[in-house]
Amino acid sequence: MQNISIRFATDDDAPSLERVAQRDTRRLPAPPHLVGEVDGRILVAHSLASGDAVADPFTRTEELRAMVTVRAAQLTKRPPRRLAGLWLRGYPRLEAR
Repeated sequence: MQNISIRFATDDDAPSLERVAQRDTRRLPAPPHLVGEVDGRILVAHSLASGDAVADPFTRTEELRAMVTVRAAQLTKRPPRRLAGLWLRGYPRLEAR
């Protein structure tokens, strides 16, 4: 059983992010990053700014990378303005007295 977590990267994660990027032989994409960890070890770093990711190529990361990508899409997706307007129509307007 492995513990998997997806979270925002912090300043303390910089060495681990660089290690993953070096192992992937790519540059670390622009921050902010979501990271995928397995048992406390960062294996995937996904940029919320660009959508690019780096992952440890010496570990099976396909499923973890997919989970991080789905979570990033949930965090960056905004509902269309038209739908937002429809949701708000059902609520009474507040007026100052």
